[in-house]
Amino acid sequence: MKLSRKAGSFALPLFLTLVFVMPSSVGAQDAKAADANAAGKVLDDLDKLVGADESDAQAIAVIDRYLEATGGKKTLNAIQDRVERFSNKKLTPTGETVMKMSRYLSRPVKIREEWELPGMGITKDGAPLTFTQVYDGEQAWVKAMGFVSALSGKTLTVFVWDKHIDDYFMSWQENGWTAKYVGPSEASGKPVEVIDLLSFAGNQRLRYSFSSEDGLLLSKVWSEGQSPSVVRKEVTYDEYLKIRFRDNPENWVRHATLQRIFEDGELTLEKVYTEIVLNGGLPASTFERPDGPEYDPATIGRNKEESGGAAGATSQPKAPEKQPVWDKPEPKKPEPKKPTSRPGKK
Repeated sequence: MKLSRKAGSFALPLFLTLVFVMPSSVGAQDAKAADANAAGKVLDDLDKLVGADESDAQAIAVIDRYLEATGGKKTLNAIQDRVERFSNKKLTPTGETVMKMSRYLSRPVKIREEWELPGMGITKDGAPLTFTQVYDGEQAWVKAMGFVSALSGKTLTVFVWDKHIDDYFMSWQENGWTAKYVGPSEASGKPVEVIDLLSFAGNQRLRYSFSSEDGLLLSKVWSEGQSPSVVRKEVTYDEYLKIRFRDNPENWVRHATLQRIFEDGELTLEKVYTEIVLNGGLPASTFERPDGPEYDPATIGRNKEESGGAAGATSQPKAPEKQPVWDKPEPKKPEPKKPTSRPGKK
């Protein structure tokens, strides 16, 4: 949804009021022109009221140069489906964890992700832990441990958020961001042009640095958390490669195949792309509900009981069922004690 007029939703009732109170003597053409002028003035006034700012022309020029360097808007719009395979290496003071992912994207908004993680003691014989998430444009599911559940609410929002089949900067204006030019600077010994993107609500600022030499994106910086626990995050983009379209090798886009994520200056994650396929012709079945039974805790619990517990567990003798107090059996009379020695003869 385009948000070039951020106050548009507030203006509609007032605009309708202006339409209905116009003098009836105005001609049809004059009325249309007056309606348009009145509506435009209302939007302008409301934009000033809510503090809507315009983006800097210099910042827009930096973004447009970047899009041209990656292949151009026309080429990016020509991407109809996309397959990405990459690994995420999570770095911690105690070691490394590698997660593998395959992501499938199709227009207008269809997403499938397949994750593979270390078993972490959850799976049998140390097998990888896998799960799949799918969004077909209307419904979403997740498959884990062999069962399928519906995705909705915040979980669904997180799943579909910030996954672009073309490029983030193809829709930044429609998503309500305002661009401000910060100025020239230097990053990793290279000259860069720096811009800020400000959210509509004004509560989020993203800083991007683009190479002054070729226009490609080099880094993104932002902050998360509340004071005093604010974390500075940064992503660096390296090793750009040309990715040619499968259906037309004359078309190509540049993509950063190595991304590093830092938190307060410490490297915490490395994302390495191993394969990117554009317009390979994804079948519609890619975005269907994953195969598997519906997740039902009651059914799973009953199956475990019938099979003697979880897989691999040692079967235990079944404990006798407790009878209700009103069905308690009569206590047995004690049997007479046997003598401990033979009685003497008379």
